[in-house]
Amino acid sequence: MTAPEPRLRRRTSNKKLHRGYAHGLRRVYTISNGKGGTGKTSLTANIGAIAAEAGYRILLVDLDPQANLAEDLGYGDHADGGEALAEALHKRTALPVIKNVRKNLDVVPGGMRITNVVQVIALNSTTYSEPTLHDIFCYCLEQIAGDYDLILIDTPPSEGILVESAFASSTGVLIPTKPDASSVMGVDITADRFEAIKPLNPTLTLVGAVLFGTGARSTKIDAQARADLAEIFGRDDVVFEHKIRTAEGAAVDARREGKVMHEMSDDVRESTLARLKQLGRKGKVEEEATEPLPHFHASNIDGVVDDYQQVTFEFFQRVIALEKYLSE
Repeated sequence: MTAPEPRLRRRTSNKKLHRGYAHGLRRVYTISNGKGGTGKTSLTANIGAIAAEAGYRILLVDLDPQANLAEDLGYGDHADGGEALAEALHKRTALPVIKNVRKNLDVVPGGMRITNVVQVIALNSTTYSEPTLHDIFCYCLEQIAGDYDLILIDTPPSEGILVESAFASSTGVLIPTKPDASSVMGVDITADRFEAIKPLNPTLTLVGAVLFGTGARSTKIDAQARADLAEIFGRDDVVFEHKIRTAEGAAVDARREGKVMHEMSDDVRESTLARLKQLGRKGKVEEEATEPLPHFHASNIDGVVDDYQQVTFEFFQRVIALEKYLSE
C-alpha cells in the first residue's frame, strides 16, 4: 500500500500543565465503541501495521485495561500490565513507549494498573485547582506526539473516563461496529461520550463508522445497520464504503500468532500448500512426512486482508479531507 501523503511532523508543546489543558492533538485518532467485541483492537492493530509498512511513523496507545493489543501484535513478553503507563500518568511524565514492535510502529502498552491511577487522579481532581485525567493524559501524550505521523488510541468499551480522556486529546473518532442491535447501542453510548467532550475539544470530529464482522452477502443486514447509524449521527455518509467481513478462524489464528492479517496471509498459504504436499494419493499423510506443520483454522484470508487494506486507505482519505477542512 502506498502512503497517501508525505510524512508530517509535529512539535512537542512546552506549555505548563493546568486544569483545562486538554485539547485536540493533530493526527491523534481514537477508535471506540461502547460495546465490546466490535473490532476496536483489531482495527487499531491492522490500520497501524498497514500504515507503518507504508512508511508512516505510527504510535498505538492501548488505553484498554484488558490490553488485547499485546496479543494482536505479539509483544506480550514486553507488556507490564499497564504499570509504566500508570506511573507516567501519576508522575505527569511522557507516556512510556515500546519501540519497534514493527518497523515504524511503536506502542504504549496498557493493562489493569491503569484503573488504579485513574481512581487516584479522579479523587485528586475533585477540587477545581487540580488537572483532570483528560488534562494529564493529553499532557503526557503531547510530550511524545511530535515523533509520529499518526497516533491511534485503542479504548475499552466501559471505563468512560478513559474513553473521554482519549477523545479530549484527539482530532477525530473512528467507530467500528457489528450490525447487531447491541453493537449499534454501543455506538449510541459512544455518541453520548463524544458530545460530552465536544465542549472541551471543539475540534473533535467523527471520522466515520466501520461495519465489522459482517457476512460477505449480508446486504439487507448491512443496509439496516447503515440506516441506523445514519439516524444516530444525522448523516448519510457516516459509514465507510468498505467493511471488514466475518473471519473468525483467521482472527483466532492471527491473535494466537501475534500477527496482523496481512502478515498471516503468507503463513496460511504456505501451511496449506505444505499440508497438501504431505498428503498421499489415498488421502493419508505419507509415513516419511514426520515434521509437524502449523495448523490454521483459515485456509485463505486474502479477502479479509483486502478488507483491512481498503478500510485503512479509506481512513486515510477521510483523515486527509478532515484535516484540510480543519485547516481552512
